[in-house]
Amino acid sequence: MASRLAVLSQHAEAASAAAEALRLGEVCQAPQTEALALITLAAERSRAGDHAGALADCAEADQLAASVGEDDTVVLAAVMRVLALKTAGDYPAAVRAAERGLAAAARLGLAGNRGAVLASMLADALFALGRWATARTVLARALEEQPPPLYRAVLLSTRGLLDLAEGSIGDATAAARSAAELFDPGYPGREFRLPARELAIRAALADNAHGLADRLLGELLTDPALPDHPTQAWPLLLAGLQVAELGTALGARRPDPAPGTDPRTRQLQALAAALATPGPVQAAQQATAAAWFTGDWPPVVGAWRALAHPYPLAQALLAAATAALAAGDRPTARESLGEAAGLAERLGARPLAERIAELTARERLTGSATDRLGLTPRELEVLRLVAAGRSNREIGEQLFISAKTAGVHVSNLLPKLGAASRTEAAALAYRLGLFNEHDQRTRPDVMRRPS
Repeated sequence: MASRLAVLSQHAEAASAAAEALRLGEVCQAPQTEALALITLAAERSRAGDHAGALADCAEADQLAASVGEDDTVVLAAVMRVLALKTAGDYPAAVRAAERGLAAAARLGLAGNRGAVLASMLADALFALGRWATARTVLARALEEQPPPLYRAVLLSTRGLLDLAEGSIGDATAAARSAAELFDPGYPGREFRLPARELAIRAALADNAHGLADRLLGELLTDPALPDHPTQAWPLLLAGLQVAELGTALGARRPDPAPGTDPRTRQLQALAAALATPGPVQAAQQATAAAWFTGDWPPVVGAWRALAHPYPLAQALLAAATAALAAGDRPTARESLGEAAGLAERLGARPLAERIAELTARERLTGSATDRLGLTPRELEVLRLVAAGRSNREIGEQLFISAKTAGVHVSNLLPKLGAASRTEAAALAYRLGLFNEHDQRTRPDVMRRPS
């Protein structure tokens, strides 16, 4: 009953019913009842911002379910743990928890059911952290399991948002259409539908289908249940702001100097005021929405930087650069655009990279790729030799530095490139055109004198 009330967004009643179920389970020594009650309580605690309490409930539920061999409840507890970690803003921990949960689901024969939910949550977390290739692999494997229509729709929605970020508009539009067709109109779980609605709006915008985007925004603004699902509603609201003529993409234009003149804008402002911020991600999204109207983008940049979410960080940096240019602050704009370009290039976010490049060229703020990535001249020299297959000892000999110092330079440049290995760093350097591969293979070694 408690879980059903939660699905129906009757949260106070759900928490009360779960607390009573927990009490009865303890009295009757029914671990399965206790575990399910704790999972519902964890969901309500997470929604209220009590992240530590939610995680403690998840841990206890997992132990209880495992003690009586309730496989489905074990995996359900893993789902709730991942949700609690994401709400708390700890996405790296959420990734680890989702990976463990997926392994358990596969071991227990639940990969195509509860496992699909975990896969969608894992892919979403990986997407947020900039690990897009891994996210795509997770989604492909989950879809191969032929999950039920509801879970398949959620997976397709996540994949479609990734397609959009990479510039595959046709694939995103197809994913949005397929996801919409898979939802059962009678199912009450609106939170599963909202990512698909976000995808539909963003795909329509990317495809210049403005009439469709307007219609979808109209449907959004007439949905009274959105405040019940703030985690899913905030991204949808940000998509709605784009449709409301505040910009075709985050930061591509300055906010309307007279916000509130469009009735839809006022409605979106009212919706933003009604949405809760249960965690730091929602707080960053709230700051993003506020910046559309105030033009105050530095706090948005800071919020996404603290979360280490590179894609919205790059979008916020683009918006901050646009605002800085309007204020005549070209040095700040150049710095913001340089960082944004480096992030977009590393992610493979082609549409965003193109918008950044367009603004950079139009304002004559062009800088080199090494400037955008923040590589020092010495790090570029080291990278060139890494790409040629040199070891730290060989790099040290050629540059007249110790092998240990060469290793320090390698360690410093890898995170700037967003690379996990020397091989990845070399491949990215060539893709960004930092130097010519043929020249690197054929150029004679140049002996440099120590300075």
